[in-house]
Amino acid sequence: MLCGAAVALCLPACKRPEIRVYTILKHAPEASPVPSEAPLQLSDAKAKHLRPKLDYQLPAGWKDLGPNQFSLVNFSIATPKGEATVNITPLSGMDGKDAMIVNMWRSQVGQPPLDDAEAEKSLSPVEIGGESGRLFEVTGAHEGGQPLEIITAFVHRPDGSWFYKLQGSAEAVASQKEAFVNFLKTVKVKPGTEETAETAPTAPPRSLEKNPAEPGTPVTHMVAPEGWKEQAPGQMQVAKFTVEKDGGHAEVSVSIFDSDTGGTLGNVNRWRRMLGLGDVDENGLQECVTTLGGAHFDGAPGPILADLTNENRRLLGAIVPREGKWWFYKMVGDAPVVNAEHDAFVQFVKNQP
Repeated sequence: MLCGAAVALCLPACKRPEIRVYTILKHAPEASPVPSEAPLQLSDAKAKHLRPKLDYQLPAGWKDLGPNQFSLVNFSIATPKGEATVNITPLSGMDGKDAMIVNMWRSQVGQPPLDDAEAEKSLSPVEIGGESGRLFEVTGAHEGGQPLEIITAFVHRPDGSWFYKLQGSAEAVASQKEAFVNFLKTVKVKPGTEETAETAPTAPPRSLEKNPAEPGTPVTHMVAPEGWKEQAPGQMQVAKFTVEKDGGHAEVSVSIFDSDTGGTLGNVNRWRRMLGLGDVDENGLQECVTTLGGAHFDGAPGPILADLTNENRRLLGAIVPREGKWWFYKMVGDAPVVNAEHDAFVQFVKNQP
């Protein structure tokens, strides 16, 4: 839940800025759903713990690893070209957002976003369990610079959007693409039962809703420093602000993901490219990242703060693992503005959720 204890960041003391309070819903009203990277949430309090049952024909060489916190089914595939993986995950609030879906996966491999028209061109039709789905491929790099290929198929259903992802090295994925497409044709989604309840992956959706909460809806608050102007969140964002100071401009965004989306090195290099800087290796990473201390979970690194500058542009980026999710905070803009708002940004990160 969003109202859990905030991660304590080990930072120098600074003057506490004046604050404005914005509201983030724990559960968005059904009348106006928003995208969520969390697994499918069912409205009935009892039914939401029932894991849907999947029937399929398992291709030769695929090993069933069972469910985890975020995916209903996971497979590993050992190939002569390296290991590949497949997972199946239902997400809520994604219908009608196909361009955003493409860009979510492009972001994961360090590729820039496409406009809606180009994203649409990247999609091709595919059969998923007798239904009409869509498929696209992205190529990029994982943490450490290793090449990464992802083929994603999805279908929008009344019970949510179902995602099927094959990923690994380009060679491993290419060797399994035909088997993956044939596998999709065999998948059948059936309602969950009491027997499937215990292994159901659960994670509450994170979303920003500008309208007042429905009566009785519990909320938590996002605290932003005085002078930060709230804007409509962009793709893959739950909050966005602009800061104007002495003729300069900066933007602040907040995103929440089910994974670290490529790891610290991959994200820092993506931020470096935004400023026109070259990529660094693990050794170079240490020069632009500060370990903030705080909570760890499942072996994940603790909170970090990246500080990047190129001429008159500066970017601050924080990655905070929190309650099974990764929170990403970014301030980028004119260096004098970011310089002036550094302590406010750190305090903002520290105050969430």
